[in-house]
Amino acid sequence: MPNSRQLTRIILVLGLCLVLGSLGFGAYYYSQRYMSPVKKVSPDDQALIDLGNAVRKDPTDVQSRAKLAETYLLNRRFDEAIAQSNKILEAYPENESAMLTLGVAYIYTQKFTQAIPPLEKFISIREKGQMPNLDTSLESALYFSGMAYIETDQAEKGVTVLSRALGMNATDADATYQLGRAYARSGKHEQAIHTFEIATLFVPDYTAAYQGMLDSYLVLKDQTRASYARGMVAYSIKDYQTATSELERVVLALPDFVPAYIGLGMSYEALGDLDKAAQNAKKALELDPQNPTAQRVADEIQSVK
Repeated sequence: MPNSRQLTRIILVLGLCLVLGSLGFGAYYYSQRYMSPVKKVSPDDQALIDLGNAVRKDPTDVQSRAKLAETYLLNRRFDEAIAQSNKILEAYPENESAMLTLGVAYIYTQKFTQAIPPLEKFISIREKGQMPNLDTSLESALYFSGMAYIETDQAEKGVTVLSRALGMNATDADATYQLGRAYARSGKHEQAIHTFEIATLFVPDYTAAYQGMLDSYLVLKDQTRASYARGMVAYSIKDYQTATSELERVVLALPDFVPAYIGLGMSYEALGDLDKAAQNAKKALELDPQNPTAQRVADEIQSVK
């Protein structure tokens, strides 16, 4: 399944026609990763009506049929997106839009094995382009294929494609999280933890990343750092009392563990205890003066005080 953050991160779409018409093929699929597909459109939705009429009028109109498949995908009508994409690929096996739509629709319906062939074919075509490192649709295909590999017990392949995706967009927190999952599924839990940590640098309340961190710490039988991850899971779901309780235990056991002090700073700030928040942020900076997250937290606390 796409992770929970991916399904809840919403991009404001000011009109379906604007998305399909002006964003362009690559940008459309890049935005699709970071939004929850909207609820099913009503029967009188104008975009679907117009595209459906165009396809009925001319079944060979591949452009309208491709847009129709994309529109079904955007509106969570996944089976119809799959059906339209397959019809296109029967007649035009090299149609890139249909390949990507089909692969993504299979991901959303948890048909991960079926998602892999169209995504792999799409990747093989697009990576031969003139500037593949700037191709946002290629980056998204690598991301989705990485998810599919993880879910089909091919985690090493997942590591490969997700690393490539991050080479194109190093600040992609969701791809970073998925890479952490791939490392964990490969049994490389120390690398998984490090990767989850990077994801939380971009998104400080990334619940799934902290949960992945917790799972890996437990596999490594590191109960103290597992308490840190447990505390940060609590922080990310706004259970600040549990967060401070867990993290206070961590700093008692590991007085030099900077992430726990940062977590305490954020948690106490959320509770309105700015003195304790500032004390913990200061301690984090004393231990690691160059830590950008500690500095950011300290600055935020100071601006509130």
